[in-house]
Amino acid sequence: MKELIKKRRKEIKENLRREFSHIKERLGRDPFLLSFSLEEEPSSEVYRKSIKKKGESLGVEVELMEGDEGQLLSLNQDPSVDGIIVHCRRENFLKHTSFISPEKDVEGVTPANLGRLMRGEEGPRPATALAVMEILKILNFPLEGKLAVIVGRSLIVGKPLIFLLLSENATVSTAHSRTRPLEAITSQADLLVVAAGRPHLIKPSMVKEKTLVVDVGINVVEGKILGDVDPEVGKKALLTPVPGGVGAFTPYMLFSNLSLLLRRKLEGKTSYSSN
Repeated sequence: MKELIKKRRKEIKENLRREFSHIKERLGRDPFLLSFSLEEEPSSEVYRKSIKKKGESLGVEVELMEGDEGQLLSLNQDPSVDGIIVHCRRENFLKHTSFISPEKDVEGVTPANLGRLMRGEEGPRPATALAVMEILKILNFPLEGKLAVIVGRSLIVGKPLIFLLLSENATVSTAHSRTRPLEAITSQADLLVVAAGRPHLIKPSMVKEKTLVVDVGINVVEGKILGDVDPEVGKKALLTPVPGGVGAFTPYMLFSNLSLLLRRKLEGKTSYSSN
């Protein structure tokens, strides 16, 4: 599985590099992505630096900036800013992401873009949810008619995945860390996606044989990165790796969203235009 992931990641990177090269010719400048931090969040710093490094390798200028709401609102109106990522505490996420124009929402989390997802319309999708769907494509996992169980209900993974999986004709059930008994639901899944933010929440006894288990969790415990799924599950089911699984695709899905938004911009479309 790791080799398949590595190969596909390389393909996506090359495709994006070519895409941004064409976009640069039409824009007359490098595409510009703003990573804006409203509050000190040490856990997001590694991700921000990773985004900057990957952006540079794709031909995208990425600026890391810190500031307040007023500065964010001003930069949102700047036509030279093509995309914006907001970093803030979880409890303020809905408020601060609502400041971003749907046309610059590379995370696909503004009310307008989430609405487009629910309606099945073109638009940016939450990058981590897209990364999960990319894993399923790589593994050629047939979703139609299968029972997909999502453990997690966040706005960036669990909730958008409901609609992405439904669009592929899967039957979707949602659970979370407070579901009781959790194993009663997870043990029925043909596909189990775990994004609960709880290290090793899912144990082998909670999964049936040959289930595909997609571990979205990234938990740092005593300096080690742990997923939401106990590695022992891999002896019983097909388990995606942590690290090197979903997380390996998430930044590239974000840049895929930026590419989509720029193409719509160059075509004179907005997030509210007909496709």
